[in-house]
Amino acid sequence: MNRMTVLVGANGMGKTLAAYSLFAFRNWLETSFKPDVVSTKDTKKLLTDKQLILPVDTCAEKVREQVLAEFNELNSNSDYFVNFFRDSEVYVKGKTKIEIEKADVDEKQFQSNALAGSRWRLNDFNDFNNVGGLNKKNYNIVRVELDELSSSLVATYEGIEINDIDNSMINEFTSSVNGIIKEIILDPSSSFYMPAERIGINVFRTQLNNQIINDIFRNPSHIVDEKTNYVERYPYPIEAYLKFINNALSSISSSGQKQDLSLFVSVDTAEIIKRLIPGEFTYNRDTNTLAYNLSDTKEQRSELTFNLLSSSLKSLFGIDLFLKNLKEGSTLFIDEPEMNLHAARQKDIIDVLYTLIPSAINTVLSTHSDYLVKALINNMLKSKLEGHPETAESVSVYQFKDGTIEDLGDISDEQSNLDNFDATTDAINDEYYDLMEKLANKSGDQHER
Repeated sequence: MNRMTVLVGANGMGKTLAAYSLFAFRNWLETSFKPDVVSTKDTKKLLTDKQLILPVDTCAEKVREQVLAEFNELNSNSDYFVNFFRDSEVYVKGKTKIEIEKADVDEKQFQSNALAGSRWRLNDFNDFNNVGGLNKKNYNIVRVELDELSSSLVATYEGIEINDIDNSMINEFTSSVNGIIKEIILDPSSSFYMPAERIGINVFRTQLNNQIINDIFRNPSHIVDEKTNYVERYPYPIEAYLKFINNALSSISSSGQKQDLSLFVSVDTAEIIKRLIPGEFTYNRDTNTLAYNLSDTKEQRSELTFNLLSSSLKSLFGIDLFLKNLKEGSTLFIDEPEMNLHAARQKDIIDVLYTLIPSAINTVLSTHSDYLVKALINNMLKSKLEGHPETAESVSVYQFKDGTIEDLGDISDEQSNLDNFDATTDAINDEYYDLMEKLANKSGDQHER
């Protein structure tokens, strides 16, 4: 995955399945993967020497190999994928396989993530009561930080001398240190999936919540370990979107903390967002209802219930919530961002998503929009002209066609193999002019008579 990954192609070519599979990987990486970089022996050395130095490239390679082996091993019993897709025709247990290759977890990508890391701290790591003959609350901090000069991760321990500690405590300490290293090497920030069904989910949010209220939103990674009967519902990306909405509503409530978009986007981009969503979504906690205010000023405030909004605003609701909850490193998956949008607004939406690239916000989108793709190409060309080719290079486009997937490389290059709708447009225009000519000839023949 690049900072922006775009899936293009005709209907029924597998783009949504590919996006689901990518989300399955990200979800597993964020919620279940536990790196095994630091051993219990390393932990004992850290506690004794107060410091442990680990080369970044060595750590990245260990994580890479472990990710590759453990994710592909999920196909052995298939429980994770069965509970993720929840469709026996899409993922057939014992037959379907979703695997990653070395290129998908390239060590250079891991190292570049590490170079963006700084310091991670775990305060009050544990209450070592009665350990080593002590009987008091003890102050312990473990830190892992990047030394860019030596390209090393430096773990340090600050706290009391520990002369006698049991294995369970060592294992817990080791797990925590590895967790911090995971944050630095992988930067596994939260991923958000906005499915094509989002308008219906937005409208029927309350009903859907009530429908599955007796069966909590469980992550497929957790269900694997539960030997209970599971009620089949919706594919996990759909339920994950509903869960995201429920958790993010506080950001648009009257008491919600407002996101400062200036941390991520320019003034010009903020204006584009304002053009896309000129009013303001609001949430009433007491009535559990959504509304939309057409004006920010109290004097001109005019409120509409969510159900009465245009389909375009209903489609953009999830985007609005995502922007209000932006965090560096977040990944947005979105099916058909152009859904229900006028061509001009399709250009706006890709302009916004493209400007998030330098802020380390990742996007994966599937699209049928020729307007969107051509606007993306223009953005890439502008980046090159303005001396920022690295932004354009952060875009990867994959074309789904005739049962194959092709990496198109730089789609802003004139030699790109990108299929577009020009041929379709030309065919429609040719037919139009042909019909107009025939109609004119027919009219002329009638006049001559």
